[in-house]
Amino acid sequence: MKNDKIIEIPIKDVKDFDNSRIRTEKSDMVPLMEDIKHRGLLQPIGVLENNGNYIVRFGNRRLEACKKLGWKTIPAIVEEGELDIDSFMADNVAENVHRKDLTPIELSNVVLQFREKGMSVSEISTNLSIPKSRISDALRITNYAPDKFKSRIDTIRNTQDKKGKISVSVANEILNNRRTKKEVIEELFEFASSDELSAQDVRVVNTLLWEGKDMKTAKKEFKKFKPVTCDLVFYKEEFDKYNLSIKDLIKSFISGKIKPNKKLLP
Repeated sequence: MKNDKIIEIPIKDVKDFDNSRIRTEKSDMVPLMEDIKHRGLLQPIGVLENNGNYIVRFGNRRLEACKKLGWKTIPAIVEEGELDIDSFMADNVAENVHRKDLTPIELSNVVLQFREKGMSVSEISTNLSIPKSRISDALRITNYAPDKFKSRIDTIRNTQDKKGKISVSVANEILNNRRTKKEVIEELFEFASSDELSAQDVRVVNTLLWEGKDMKTAKKEFKKFKPVTCDLVFYKEEFDKYNLSIKDLIKSFISGKIKPNKKLLP
């Protein structure tokens, strides 16, 4: 950056960069508006001055909050220079990507902008400083979740937020098995939303379905199953004998396909 300066600029002269349809509805802005109203704007927005125009580099939500509060001017860090689209996109969306209430669909919209620029998931992960798994989850939900449920999928942090919503982990559990028929996926999403299922619950329902139960029966029977934890002791001889990974060995013991070698057990 060169010739950066902090000045008050007219809000009417500030233009939005395409910010991947990140939410700025009033209901989402209320906490930020209240904070700015009582404490003022503690951090200026960042803008690029280009050919007499100001383009938001970061601070879109702060700008929107100040607009809704009726402000005419706003403190801004003004950068002068040419518009570098790739770095500008990264700066422009980075702070929103790290918001706690960002939905998978919003994140996916951000990711798709970078994909259109030819970036891989690894490159996007590095640019936005977020795990590749979070990007993959968001893309999976966007591509495969039924449209009518996408707006209900969100990160859930407490039981009060849970009503009518579907957590990201539950959505991914439903979508993990691509062989599940479309109508069954929709029914699972409806069931998860209305009954506030956990990812473990969905896993049990899926297992019952694959065992040949119909959905009605699976819905009734899944509550009979409770998650169980136990300590398993394995010896090198067990791995050598069956030539399996730890995960597959545990699965085989649990399913009964492999019987423990009593001579090796304590």
